[in-house]
Amino acid sequence: MMVWDSRAGRALAMLRPTSLISLNVEGVLKADDIRTFSAYMRRYCGIELLETFAVRSTLDLMHGGRLISVRPLVLDDIQMLLSFTNLADVHIQFCDVRLRDADIDCIARAWPRLRRMCLYPSRMNLAERPVCTLNSLLSFAEHCPHLEELQVLVDATAIVVPDKASIPFPRAHDALRALNVMHSPIASGKQVASFLTRFFPFLDPERLLSYSGNERMEARWTSVRLMIPVLLDARIVGIHGGCKA
Repeated sequence: MMVWDSRAGRALAMLRPTSLISLNVEGVLKADDIRTFSAYMRRYCGIELLETFAVRSTLDLMHGGRLISVRPLVLDDIQMLLSFTNLADVHIQFCDVRLRDADIDCIARAWPRLRRMCLYPSRMNLAERPVCTLNSLLSFAEHCPHLEELQVLVDATAIVVPDKASIPFPRAHDALRALNVMHSPIASGKQVASFLTRFFPFLDPERLLSYSGNERMEARWTSVRLMIPVLLDARIVGIHGGCKA
């Protein structure tokens, strides 16, 4: 089912599609619109059946040649969606997505069947750091064993590698193949490559995507792609928890 803009909620109220398995919403949506629509979904859609959900806001931030201010999308705006525990494919596109590490953890716990996840901030703002860090990926490693593709903006400048004894999941994540970090800031390519090969050893370096618009940052992400195969070689035996042959 595909619906557009602010009429989307009314469409759900009229149709009451309790057997819906896929829903695509697109239009000029503000964060409050997405919050309202999420509430409609929780009320009128069967929470056990929905597997695919996409919401894409085409909100134009330019007005009269000037950039207008828009409230960012936060966890409270999509809180009602966390009830849909069978979601496997989720795409959320908004001009400014602000989800912290704790928010990502809530999402990962709520959607354990995820295979594809996209949190896409459509406005590139290099001056402002993302509020979630690279460490937030550990929540997906722990709670989403089937996750194959992930697109998320993270702050990769400060990495806190957890002590082995405090890592709650028993072995490295073996499903993730593709990671799109978009314009994520990065400080050390070596540290990021070490983190990714330790916890996501099956990530394909050719499917580690970035487009920072900053030559120095892009060079660091390129170094990550180059180092992943080298570090994996060294981790064949010693990787945390072991790596399936």
